[in-house]
Amino acid sequence: MCDTASLTEAGLVDWEQTEEEMARFGCRRVCRLEAVLAHVFARAAVPEAVLRRSTSDKAVMRLAAGIARNLFPVPELLRSGWFFQLRAIEGFGWRIRYLLTRGPRPTIAEWESLPLPRAFYWVYYLTHPARLVIHHVVRLFSRRAQAVE
Repeated sequence: MCDTASLTEAGLVDWEQTEEEMARFGCRRVCRLEAVLAHVFARAAVPEAVLRRSTSDKAVMRLAAGIARNLFPVPELLRSGWFFQLRAIEGFGWRIRYLLTRGPRPTIAEWESLPLPRAFYWVYYLTHPARLVIHHVVRLFSRRAQAVE
């Protein structure tokens, strides 16, 4: 948000062109979300037309409200990964493409938790789904335990 506000202030952001380019990749909502967040939280001088389109998009405003709720208690926001990103991507096809490319791809968490020689990189594709299942099961049970207390 701050970077976007700074670039906007320096006249380095062509909002109309950026929104058009993002639309080609099914990410117009991401651009609009950035416009709202940069305007609200960093006082960016977003053009009125872009801001009007952005604030009239109900999905963008729901995403912005979610970020606003979670902006200061950071831990949950940092863990919101996939579902948040899926909601930010427009179009079913683009969402499926995102899942197919990101889903099986190992992350830094796999590399850090299980350092392997380069020849065994393929093992990360096996450990990634297992780590995700364990991670989400632990989160589910910890939430239930907190609710009981």
